[in-house]
Amino acid sequence: MISSNIRDISLGLRSQDQASVESARAMTEMSTVVQTIASSSADVADEALSMEQRSNSGHEIMQQVIEQMRLISGAVKHTSESIQSLESRSNEISSIVNMITQIADQTNLLALNASIEAARVGEEGKGFAVVAGEVRKLAEQSQDSAKQIRTLIDGIQRDILQSAEAMQLGSQEVEKGSQVTMETGQFFEDILTATNKVANQIQDISSCTEEIAA
Repeated sequence: MISSNIRDISLGLRSQDQASVESARAMTEMSTVVQTIASSSADVADEALSMEQRSNSGHEIMQQVIEQMRLISGAVKHTSESIQSLESRSNEISSIVNMITQIADQTNLLALNASIEAARVGEEGKGFAVVAGEVRKLAEQSQDSAKQIRTLIDGIQRDILQSAEAMQLGSQEVEKGSQVTMETGQFFEDILTATNKVANQIQDISSCTEEIAA
């Protein structure tokens, strides 16, 4: 009876030792797994930190691009205003040229009439005829100059019109570009926020696994 009990106890101790060995093996394997997870978590945390840094760099670059687009938009607007001012001045000059042309036409007509009247008077009107002839020449020169100025003004106004149309298109494209840039900047803001959140969560997981592994 005692021998049987001793044998049972011996078997129980043997089973307990085997269970302890298996438990120790399981703990070792679990520790290895936890260490592997901790190592992987640390690698992921490093990668998340790197991604966060890249997101920050991208965000800073986008902010610079947004500022550049703002400056370009301001420059385009200023140039457009200058073109409009130039167009206004050109129209004023055109009006003055029209007035000069009208005066020259009237002066030429008056000089012609004066020459006719001077010729009708005869010898006494010769001096007046000479003056009228000089006035007529001056009027014709004024007409020629006005025509040349008119040609120049017409060319300038055509260039102004083309520039104004080009600036209008450019302004629209800059506006679209600014809108796209702003939307992209907001996209980077969202990415940066999400990246920061994920990085913090991964850091927490990494810390927990390191504590378990220790």
